[in-house]
Amino acid sequence: MAVRSERITITAQIQNDYDLRPRVIGLMIASLTPAIFWTGIIAGMANLAGADIERSALMLCGVATALFAGVACAPIIFRK
Repeated sequence: MAVRSERITITAQIQNDYDLRPRVIGLMIASLTPAIFWTGIIAGMANLAGADIERSALMLCGVATALFAGVACAPIIFRK
């Protein structure tokens, strides 16, 4: 009976060591922060230049930036 309780304890410890919630939150922060920043920079520079950029174009830039950052950061964040 002692072997089974040790196995359950070890399994619980492995699950606690590799909790996905903080990693997913970190990936969200790592991908959304640059997307918001660069979309703001693009909108601000266009405003200063007097150009009018459509919201759909800004949204596309933000989504592309977030997707790229997410793909680039995921292997680093989810590394064990």
